[in-house]
Amino acid sequence: MTLLQARIWSGFVTSMGVIGFVGLLVASGLLPDEATFLRTVAFAWFLAFGIAGIAVRHRTKRSGRKMERPAKRSIKPQPR
Repeated sequence: MTLLQARIWSGFVTSMGVIGFVGLLVASGLLPDEATFLRTVAFAWFLAFGIAGIAVRHRTKRSGRKMERPAKRSIKPQPR
């Protein structure tokens, strides 16, 4: 996974987590009979996407380390 792809996935996971969380909280305000259940699901949703976001960021850092390569040393003698 390239750095750009990882950033796109991180943004996607974050936005889905926040949009779902807010949507479920709004739905709990509109449906008072189901409010407790919807709030519980909202916090579980936010927690799940929070964990997924941390996993994506961790993978991004790992893939960034893999891409770092040491500089190639020249076999030819350097002029002085």
